[in-house]
Parts: sequence; C-alpha cells; structure tokens
Amino acid sequence: MGRPKSLTPEQARELVKLASCGSTDEALAERYSISIATVSDVRCGRRYSAETGAAPVRRRIGPRPKLSTEQAEQVLTRFRMGVPRLRIAREFNVNRYVIDRIVTGRGYWDATGAVPPAPPSQQEVAAARNLKRSHQFRGRADCVTCGRRLHRTSDSVQKSGGFAYCDPCVRSR
Repeated sequence: MGRPKSLTPEQARELVKLASCGSTDEALAERYSISIATVSDVRCGRRYSAETGAAPVRRRIGPRPKLSTEQAEQVLTRFRMGVPRLRIAREFNVNRYVIDRIVTGRGYWDATGAVPPAPPSQQEVAAARNLKRSHQFRGRADCVTCGRRLHRTSDSVQKSGGFAYCDPCVRSR
C-alpha cells in the first residue's frame, strides 16, 4: 500500500515532455505541487520510469575526474613537448599526481590510449585477503600458487604485488 503517488502517469509523462522542452524544475514543481527533488527524479527516470518510458540515469560511482578528456590529451601533448609535470599541473590547476596518472597511463584511459587494468581474479583476491590476515596474525601467509602455509620466520617468503610465494614457486616462475 504505502503512500499515494503524487503524480498520475499522464502527469509524469507531461512533466518529462515539458522538462525536455526547457521548463525549469522550479516551475514544474510549482505547477504540479511537488518538490523540486521529485521533479528531478521523474525527469532523470529514478521515479515513474515505467510510466514515462525513460531509462533511469546511472549515477557515477567514485569521484568525478579533475580534467576532461580533451584536457588530458593536452597534458600528454605538453608533456611530450618537454614541459615539466609540475608546470603542467599548475597550468591546469590540479595536483601533480593527476598529471602523473595521465602520463603513466594509470588514469584517463580514453585520452592516453592505455588499457585499464583487469580486475583481479577471485584467487588473487583470496590470496590478498590471506596475506593481509597473515600480517595481522603472527606473520603467516599462504603461497598464492600452491597454497602452502608459509611462516615468515622459517620460510623464505617472496612478496610480489601484495601476494606471497614460496621458494619453489618463485624458482619455477
């Protein structure tokens, strides 16, 4: 049951049509006696999407990028011309680490042409958890490759990228 809907399906369709023609959210909220937030939700497809036929707009997860794709391409061009990273950062009013991520290909993949890193496999995630737990509890870890229990005091533990490997597995790589 719940609370009655504030708009009829016809009103929701009309609201979307008026919003697409340029009406402001404030004017539509006043016209239909609803809040501005409700107008925004209907317009973006978060509410009444079945009635209006609008697909819900996906919200971005994570922080917004500091630079546009075009700006990232300009950063790369200036870096290739020999301009120091710190000067580029000052020109674009960003932190030096943003420039480092663009230049090294760890961010802004569409501008740099680099391929984004693949997500870790389930085995790698489990191994990283085991390694993290091992550092918390008396320095034990499991070898990522063979699963052998490693003790920091007795075994030679090779750590690579946050994962632990035993000596035989390191030699066989």
